[in-house]
Amino acid sequence: MTLVALALRRPVTTVAATLALVLPGRVIVPSGAVIEGDGRTLVFRARAGRADWVYVPVGRSNGVETEILADSVSGRTLVEPGDTVLVGGHLTLTHDAPIRVRLQEGARNP
Repeated sequence: MTLVALALRRPVTTVAATLALVLPGRVIVPSGAVIEGDGRTLVFRARAGRADWVYVPVGRSNGVETEILADSVSGRTLVEPGDTVLVGGHLTLTHDAPIRVRLQEGARNP
């Protein structure tokens, strides 16, 4: 997994990562992207300069990476390979909060 972007929301700096598909119907994200609240699990995606809050079912985790499973109703994975997810400073974000995404120094595009 390659860290590729820095997302900024004053005054918090958050790191974002590009995802990789590992198994059919599953996506792997950094464990820091996964938030648990009110008995549900979610991640924030960066979409068009906004933080997009998405509830996701999770599978296995090794503490560094966590598996995102396909939705049990639609069969779709709600976080897709190539999505940018926020992995730090996102505990105070709200859905649709404005963010700016910049390439992190030394990162490479996959």
